[in-house]
Amino acid sequence: MGFKDEVNELKNIVLALQKNVEKETVSDKDAAKCLVLLNYVHYEKVPDAFLGCAALNLLNIYVKQNEAKLGYRFRRH
Repeated sequence: MGFKDEVNELKNIVLALQKNVEKETVSDKDAAKCLVLLNYVHYEKVPDAFLGCAALNLLNIYVKQNEAKLGYRFRRH
């Protein structure tokens, strides 16, 4: 089996795994906590930046849900 075959097989495995993954859901309460955190966090150290990025990621998942009560206004952070 050559390199191209190996890459193609790996691609097929990854695509199959993505189809079987359940969608993540974020509660309104968690989204509100993240929004409050982003409004008050001061980026002074690496953990602060990590926390801010994690909050943004969680909010991004939240707004993609059908029942989300928040739009992309948090992107200014």
